[in-house]
Amino acid sequence: MESDPKYTSLPTNKWSMFKPNQQLKRRGLLIVGEGPDGCGKTTIMQKLVPHLQTQGREAVLSNWNEVSELYNLMMRRNSTGDLNREMRCIFGAADLAARNHYVILPGLHQGKVVLLNKYVVSALAHSLIRGVDRGFVSRLYDFALEPDLTIYFDVPPEVALERKLRSGIIGFWEAGIDQAINVPLPESLRRYQEREFSQDFINQCFLNFQRRLKLIQQKELRGCALFIDASNRPECVLGEATRAVDELVFKGKRECRNLLGTSAIF
Repeated sequence: MESDPKYTSLPTNKWSMFKPNQQLKRRGLLIVGEGPDGCGKTTIMQKLVPHLQTQGREAVLSNWNEVSELYNLMMRRNSTGDLNREMRCIFGAADLAARNHYVILPGLHQGKVVLLNKYVVSALAHSLIRGVDRGFVSRLYDFALEPDLTIYFDVPPEVALERKLRSGIIGFWEAGIDQAINVPLPESLRRYQEREFSQDFINQCFLNFQRRLKLIQQKELRGCALFIDASNRPECVLGEATRAVDELVFKGKRECRNLLGTSAIF
């Protein structure tokens, strides 16, 4: 990964699941934050909202699994072991579809900057790792809009692990425990919930899973995202993200290219 971030173009044949922006007469901008679990994207995306608001631009942030009714239902099925890999995909797509209808599209039509913490690439990566057919995922998310800017917050899995351990418990799914042991999902969930796994085992699962997740995310986003080294100090990461967002929001894509030289292409 280059040490300097780069804006690059989105191949026209790569993201067929995205609806072309030009088909929508929208006035706002869609900015997405992606990256491994523990990369710090949630904190940065949250701070971008007041930054934009203080400069007179309306902004709204929407997070993954934000629709509480769907999330609670998913967690109930999760607790009983009734949440298979396809059902997880469907819940994720339903959550995004609801937010698309009630938050994203209204915000864009009102001229707001809509910030999304995680988007289709995260859903796709988690699904592909678990053996879900790519076509199945693409059909679920065929309503998704193409972002005006995607920022990938890049960190080594070891750094992400340290951050997760400082902030709290490592989750079952983000550690990929379902992929680490050859037992039925309800049994692996039960063992995790009853704390039968050692912390060392969970840590190693997290590292292995996040390495695989990161490979898929970067493969999908290479050539269509701004990569930021999120292992730097938080203020440096925020500064890079803020500068890119400001260039896009207040100057437009053409001027935004100048931030990174003539090789930067939208």
